[in-house]
Amino acid sequence: AQNNLGCIYDIGGFGVAQSNSLAVEWYCKAAVQGHSSAQYNLGCIYERGGFGVAKSNSLAVEWYRKAAIQGHNNAKVGLARMKKKNLPRTICRTFRLGFGRMASYCSPPR
Repeated sequence: AQNNLGCIYDIGGFGVAQSNSLAVEWYCKAAVQGHSSAQYNLGCIYERGGFGVAKSNSLAVEWYRKAAIQGHNNAKVGLARMKKKNLPRTICRTFRLGFGRMASYCSPPR
């Protein structure tokens, strides 16, 4: 339900005004609870920047990887795309990292 709220705020609709910051907030709530589509959505947001969130290749990789581990096919594509960008070695190491610290990365803008 939280990811769905993120989607609604992302595009607006159902009587709800579009809000980037609320979309990110709801995606974050769902993502830290393990929702793979919300994790993928955050990966997309961090990859391109926007929504009040600074572009971050390392966070994009981490969120894509977390979703990909759960079998999210679009997240696997996102990971492959990020890997082809020849990212710095420190970012490439995140392909192998665990995700115990992910919740601290997901603090939506206010």
